[in-house]
Amino acid sequence: MNKNNKIYSRKINKELEKLPDYITEFVYNHGKMNNYATKYEYSRDIYHFFEYIFHLPLFKEYRDISDIVLSDLDKIDGTIINEYLNKLSLQGNKPRTLQRKRASISSMYTYFIDIGKLKNNPVAASQKIQLEKEEFIYLTEKEQEILLYCVRTGEGLSHRKAGHHDLYVDRDSAIILLLLDSGLRISELASTEIIDYDFDKCCVEVMRKIGEYQTVFFSDECASYLQTYFDKQIDKYQLTDTHFPAFTNNYGDRLTIRSIERMVKKYAEVAVPGKAKKITPAKLRSSFAMSFYNASDHDIVKLQHILNHANLATTNIYARAADTDSEKTRNILQNARAGKK
Repeated sequence: MNKNNKIYSRKINKELEKLPDYITEFVYNHGKMNNYATKYEYSRDIYHFFEYIFHLPLFKEYRDISDIVLSDLDKIDGTIINEYLNKLSLQGNKPRTLQRKRASISSMYTYFIDIGKLKNNPVAASQKIQLEKEEFIYLTEKEQEILLYCVRTGEGLSHRKAGHHDLYVDRDSAIILLLLDSGLRISELASTEIIDYDFDKCCVEVMRKIGEYQTVFFSDECASYLQTYFDKQIDKYQLTDTHFPAFTNNYGDRLTIRSIERMVKKYAEVAVPGKAKKITPAKLRSSFAMSFYNASDHDIVKLQHILNHANLATTNIYARAADTDSEKTRNILQNARAGKK
C-alpha cells in the first residue's frame, strides 16, 4: 500500500470505529479497491448520517450508534432523508456538498439492496438537489501569458509583496506554469516530491484521484523552470535524498493546498483583475483543458485521459464551452500560422 493510501486508511478506520461493522463491509467492498480518498468520503458521510438518525425517536432505546442494526435502515423513509439534507443546508452546506452526501447514502443503500440485505432505498423517494448552473471560467491563452509575465516579473504587485518576490519567483513560476501546462489537480501537484519528476522524459508520476499512479507530461519550458527551482532547493537544503516535497515554503515545509490557492489569487488579482475573484488552481486546470482541446483538434478522448476523468461526460464540459466561445477563438488558426502565442 502506498503512502497516501496508508494515510487515508488510518482516517477511514478512525471513522469506521464509531460505526456498525456492516458499514466497514460497504466502505471496503464498494467502488474501486484502491480509491481510498473516495472511501474516506463515504465513511465520513455515512457517519454524519448515522449520527443524525441515532437521535431520531425510532432509535431512542439505543445507547450507541453502533447499536443500529442493518435491518433498522429499512425504517428510514424519504421524509427523513429530506429532513436530514435540509438540516445540513441550514448549517451552511452548499448544494454540491449536499448532492455528494445524498449520493453517499444512496450508494450505501444500493450496495445492501444488491446483496439482498435491505429492501428499499429511501433516497430515491427524497427530493433531488438542484445545482445552480455555474459560469464556466477559464483563462484564454493571452490571459495565461499575462499571468505568467506577472509571476515571472512581479510587475504590478504591491510594494510589500514585490519586496518578497525574489524569494518565491522560481517556485511560483514553476507551480503556475506546471498547472497551466499539465492540467494537474492542486492536490496532485502539492503531494509530489522532487524524485517524482523525470526531466529526460519531461514527466511526473502522480497519484490520481481514482487511487492509481499516472505519468503526466509537461513542456520543455516547464521542465526548465522546474529544474531551476529544484536545483536551488537541493543546494539550499543540501539534499542527498530527493524524497523531499517538490514545493515548499521558505522553511522547507511542504506547501499546503491553501497556500497555493492564496499564491494563485495574489497574481490573478494583478494579471486578470476582472476574473480574479473566480480564478483558482482548478480554473488553471480548466484553462489547460480549453487550450489543449483547441490545440488537439478537439480530441476529447485524449483530453479525458490527461485530465483523469472517469466519465467522458465530465470532459464534455470543455467541448460545450468551446462551442459557446467559438466567436472569441475565431482567430486561433490565424494566430497559430503567424506564430503568435
